[in-house]
Amino acid sequence: MNKIYFLAILFLFSLCSQRRSSLEIKIQSVNKDLESPIRIGCGDFSNIFKDEIKARTINDKEQIEVFNEALKKLDKDRDSMNVDVRAKIFIRDNDHVDTLCASRFFIIYNDITYKMSNELASQLWSGYPEE
Repeated sequence: MNKIYFLAILFLFSLCSQRRSSLEIKIQSVNKDLESPIRIGCGDFSNIFKDEIKARTINDKEQIEVFNEALKKLDKDRDSMNVDVRAKIFIRDNDHVDTLCASRFFIIYNDITYKMSNELASQLWSGYPEE
């Protein structure tokens, strides 16, 4: 009988641990000041800059919260045309992934263009020398 209780508790524990959110942010970026003869769209970013891309992953809860707060503070932009992408961000929450694309001045999130903030830019391009 004790084995049955033990297995039941183990089963419930495994269910609870599977439901926890496994939030992570992956950032692929190139130097934001890198020039190209044409605008690079979100879909072409990885192919065009494949040799220049720096990638990093954020798993720390506090850093993820700071990143999400910076996203929430962004202002919509109604005048931007095409974004010249220099960073691609993947926000994964369990099986769901949101993809964002960013330039020095703008960021596209859920098909809406926002003005880039200094706070978010510093997180995206940390590790690159300022020019």
